[in-house]
Amino acid sequence: SSVLSSMLTFTEEVETLIGAMKRLLQHVGPSLGLADKLRLAATLPTVFALLPVKQQKDEMQRLLQVALLKATQQCVVRQEPLVDFAVACFLHFLSQLDILRAEAAAPVSAFPESTKVATFFCEALLKADPVQQRAAELTGILLRVCDSVRFFVDKEDPTSDAVNKAAHVLRYVIERGSCRNSATGSVAANKGTSP
Repeated sequence: SSVLSSMLTFTEEVETLIGAMKRLLQHVGPSLGLADKLRLAATLPTVFALLPVKQQKDEMQRLLQVALLKATQQCVVRQEPLVDFAVACFLHFLSQLDILRAEAAAPVSAFPESTKVATFFCEALLKADPVQQRAAELTGILLRVCDSVRFFVDKEDPTSDAVNKAAHVLRYVIERGSCRNSATGSVAANKGTSP
């Protein structure tokens, strides 16, 4: 991810990557199943949270919002926990990023870069469905997945606690109220923390 971050400083390359990602996520056909498409849509756009260009970040957040809105709508239709799946995929993705691993390896860290990525995801999820009652439910899903991660063992690296650290970063973002949504603050207050 550090190589990706340094490569993404060139505007033309970023625009090419954004276009390719849009085409990939909008592709309809048998090549990508629902789970694979949701996994890609819930993870790859979050890397753009680290870009300095607001226009590019906003474009990728809209792409992420569309994907997460589709997941919330499909939850009702299919009666499957697709939002939970998307959050779990994001946590696993965050745990694999070099930035989180570097921050976790530091003797003391506030996880500033990982927090930016988690905030980007959290905001996209909560802005995807503007209904306030749904925002409280989505915040509950975020917290539930963060809690259930403690039972998760990463098959790729069974001795690593990076997924747990990623869950702590996301929980921190939710509880401190960084996701710009009033439902987040009320859920955080109900958990006994300040928004």
